Amino acid sequence: MRTFSVLSQFGSARTEMLEFSGLVDDIVHYTELELVPAAIDAALQTIAHLSISSEIQNSLLKAGVLWYLIPLLLQYDSTAEESDKTDAHGVGTSGQIAKNTHAVKASHALSRLSGLVDEEIPTPYIQAAVDALRALLTNKLASMLKNKLAKDLLFTLNSNLESPELHLLYMVRRPQ
Repeated sequence: MRTFSVLSQFGSARTEMLEFSGLVDDIVHYTELELVPAAIDAALQTIAHLSISSEIQNSLLKAGVLWYLIPLLLQYDSTAEESDKTDAHGVGTSGQIAKNTHAVKASHALSRLSGLVDEEIPTPYIQAAVDALRALLTNKLASMLKNKLAKDLLFTLNSNLESPELHLLYMVRRPQ
């Protein structure tokens, strides 16, 4: 997966990657491997790198990538210490720090996937992805994907404090 993460940065490699049947599905499913943090890390990086192409963005969306990335956002814990970041990822670090890293990378992947990111190399804007994120997260939280600091979104989303955004999110999805 790390190889695909690096290869996905090159245009010719991206087009070749689309020709492998099932590769996009495999990349998406790698985000489920909780016991292998390095695999999740590489899959998230690959998704972010591949999102420079609208064709691949659409393939990722058809593979259901949103349903795999949103739960990663919900595993963020702002109280976890990041003092051991110098250790190899997944070796000697706590599970929560790995989850926090995955949440930040999932946020970045979602912003690139939808085209909301504001970077030097923009990604195509995909209205269907933006609409889905607005429906899943609320307009306010989805718009926070534009920020370079994913921790603002993650803190708001996973906070114990009641806020208008979270109250609306709860009220819309609460069974009657």
